[in-house]
Amino acid sequence: MKEKIISVCTELKDVIDGIGAVQTAWGLIVACALIIAFVFCVFTFTNRVNKSTKAQVQRFQREGKYLPATYIELNDSTEYLRYFIFSYRWKHRIIRQYNHLFHGYEGKRLKKLLGPIAKYRLSYFTSISELNDTLSLMHDKLDSVRKERRELYEKYGQVVWAIANNTYNHVYAIEKMQDLCVMMQQKNVVLVGSAGNGKTSLLCRMSEVAIANKMPCLLVNSRDIKEDCTEYITKKIPILPKLKNMTRLYLRLISLVLFFQRKYFYIFVDAINENDREVFTNSISTLLETFSKYSRIRVLLTCRREYFDSRYKPLFSAGEEEPYIFNLQEAEYDERATMKMIKAYMKHFNVRGPFSFETQEKLKNSLFLTRIFFEVNSNRDECMLEFRNAEIYKLYFEKIASENKGVNLNAIVNSIARYMFAEFQFDKIPIEELHLSSDDLDSLRNLLDNNLIISRSVHAGTGITEHEEEYVYFVFDELRDFCLARYLLTLDEHNSSSEYTAFFSNVTKLFEQRLSPVEGMVKYAYHHFRMTARDDLCDKLLKAFGESDVQSILNWEKRGMYRKRTFNNFGFSLIFSEGDNTASFEIDYILHCVENDCRYYWEIFWFLLGNEYSGFKPNIHLAVDVLQRCENDEIPEKILEYFFNDSTKKYNSYSNGKRRVDNLKEWLDAIKKNNGPLSENLKIIVTILAAYDPMEFALEEYHDFVLDEDFFKQIQKSDLCNPIKLLVSELKDRMTPRPTDQNALQALMELLKSEGYYE
Repeated sequence: MKEKIISVCTELKDVIDGIGAVQTAWGLIVACALIIAFVFCVFTFTNRVNKSTKAQVQRFQREGKYLPATYIELNDSTEYLRYFIFSYRWKHRIIRQYNHLFHGYEGKRLKKLLGPIAKYRLSYFTSISELNDTLSLMHDKLDSVRKERRELYEKYGQVVWAIANNTYNHVYAIEKMQDLCVMMQQKNVVLVGSAGNGKTSLLCRMSEVAIANKMPCLLVNSRDIKEDCTEYITKKIPILPKLKNMTRLYLRLISLVLFFQRKYFYIFVDAINENDREVFTNSISTLLETFSKYSRIRVLLTCRREYFDSRYKPLFSAGEEEPYIFNLQEAEYDERATMKMIKAYMKHFNVRGPFSFETQEKLKNSLFLTRIFFEVNSNRDECMLEFRNAEIYKLYFEKIASENKGVNLNAIVNSIARYMFAEFQFDKIPIEELHLSSDDLDSLRNLLDNNLIISRSVHAGTGITEHEEEYVYFVFDELRDFCLARYLLTLDEHNSSSEYTAFFSNVTKLFEQRLSPVEGMVKYAYHHFRMTARDDLCDKLLKAFGESDVQSILNWEKRGMYRKRTFNNFGFSLIFSEGDNTASFEIDYILHCVENDCRYYWEIFWFLLGNEYSGFKPNIHLAVDVLQRCENDEIPEKILEYFFNDSTKKYNSYSNGKRRVDNLKEWLDAIKKNNGPLSENLKIIVTILAAYDPMEFALEEYHDFVLDEDFFKQIQKSDLCNPIKLLVSELKDRMTPRPTDQNALQALMELLKSEGYYE
C-alpha cells in the first residue's frame, strides 16, 4: 500500500508540475481551457480508444484471423491472461484458492503434520508480497515432506504415506498460484507460440474482455507500423490535435485516473514477427521502456516462437525493460472442450454432414488441421467419410495460391522440395537458394508471414560471429510430407516413369536413414495410386512398408508429445484412410496379417464398430467378410479365443480393467440407442461370440437371435467355417424348447403324490 501511495504522489507531482509549466507559458485563462480539454479527453479516453480496438478486432474477423463463434478455451492460457488483465483486482481469487487447500479433511491432516510454519488462512487484505512469501514457504515445506517421507514415517507412522502422496496435488496447486501471481504483477508480456495455435484469436478475446469490463485497450497489428513504435502508438492515443504536444502530461493524468479506478490501460501489438522494417525492429524494445514509466500502462506483444529466440529475445534482453515471456500452452486438450470446438466450427462453416470417430480424433489433436478441414469443407453437407489429409491439403494449397497470385506458390514449394532432396535435409533451406529477385522476395516474405504452408526463421550467431541467416521451412510436418510426395510423384509423371522410380528410390532411402518424412510421403502416395487405379503400386507399398516399423520413426522424434494411433500396423493405416472402398488386394493383406497374429482382427473390429455406430463404411460387414475368407479353420478359433482370454486374466489377477466383452456390450447398447436394431452383420458377429461362450452373461440377451429361422439359415449357408456353424447350431439347440415327455411327467406326479407333496 505504501508503494501505491508513493506512486500516486509522484503522478500528482508530475501533473502539478505540468500545469505550472503551462501557466507560465500561456497564462491562467489558456490553462483553464486546456484543463477543461484535458478533462474531456480523460473522461472520454476509454470509449475512444476502445472504439479503435473494436475496429481492429472486426478487421481481424474479416481477414479470418479471428472467428469469435469458434473460440473455445481449450486450456489455461486464457485464464492466465485474465490475471494479467485484472491484475491485483483478482488477488482475492488466489487467496481463496489457497485457503481452500487447508479447509477439508486432507488439509487439516496436513496442518497437523506441518505445524505452524506459515499461515494456513490468509485475509483478503493480505499484500501481494506477503502472499508470494507464504506461497513460496508453503511450497518448499510441502515439497520437503514428499522428499523426507521415509524419515517422517518413524515419527508419524503410516499416515505419512497418504499425506505425502496427497501433497503432490497441493504442490501443483501452489505452483499454479505462484504462476498466476507472477502474471498478475507483470507490466510487459510477450506471448510466444507456434504458427497456427491461436495467438491472434487470444489477443482479440483479451481485448474483448478488457472492453467488456470498461478498461481502455489499444489493439494494433504490427504490419501497420511503418515508423517508430512509440511514435505510432502515441499517435493512436485519442487526444485533441491541439494537445498532441502534451501527450506525456495526458498519459500521466490517464494513469492517475486509472489508479483510482483500479484499472490499467492495455496496449496489445499482434505478431511483431510479421514486421521486418528496420525502424520497427530497432524501436520495439524502446516501446516497453517508454510506457513502463507510467504505472497504469501495460503492454502485451505476440510473436512466433521460431522468430522470438533468434531475433527478438536478444533485443529485449539488451533493453532496460525485459518483458515476461509467456509460452502459449500446447498440450492435450480437454475432451469436452474439443468436442464443443468441433461443433462450433461445424456451425460457423455450415458443415452439416457427419464424420467418423477417426476424423474427430484427428481434429481434436491439431487446431491447424481443424481450421483448414472446416475451411475447405465449408457449406458442404455430404458425409466426410474420412479425414483424407491429401485432399484437405490439396484444397488448402489451392486456396492459398489463389489468394496470393503475385507469388507462384507451386514453383516456390517445388524449389524447396528440390533442394531438400538434393541435400537430404528436410528441416529448412536458406532463402537465397530460391534465387528470387528482390521484388519476388518481398512478395514471398509477405506470403510467408500470412499462411500456414511455408514460413521463415532467422538464425543468428553471437559475438564476432553475429549475423543473420534467413531460412524457409514448412510450417507443419504433415504439410511438408504432402508437398515432398507431390513433388516426386509429379516429377515421375513428367518423366513418364510408370513405375515412379524417383519416388520409390527416395522413400526407400528415407526409411533406411530413419527420417520422419517417409511415413507421410508413403501415405500420400498410396492415396494418389488408389485414386489413379494403380493397385499394383498400392500393393507394392503395402508389401514394402505395411508391416514395417515406419510409424516408430515419428513416434521416436515426437516422443515428448502424446501421439494416439488407431492402428499399430501401418498397412491398416493406409488401407482405412481411403474410406469405404476396400479393394481385394487390401483384404488379402488384412487376411495375411490376421493369420500371422489374430490380435489384428480385433484391432480392425473396434475401428469398424465405431464406423457402425456413426453410419460410415467400412463397417462390420468387412469383419464378417474377413471371417468368411479364412481358409484355415484354426484362424477363427484363435480369433474367438483371443477375444475372451482377457476374462481369465481378469479373474486370475483380480484386475479392475474392463473386459473386451463388457466393452462390446456398451458399444452394442450405444448402437441400439443411436441407430435402432443391430445390423445383420453385427448380429452375426454377436451370435458367433455368444455361441463360443454361451455362459457369458454380457451376451445372454442376444441368444435369441438364433431362434430366427431365416437368420439361422443365413449363417448356415454362408462361407463361414464349419466349426463356427457348429457352434451356432449348438447354441440354437440350447435355446430351442423341447417337447415334454407325458409318461415321465405322470410318473413324477405319482411319486410326489405318494410322498404327500401332491394332492
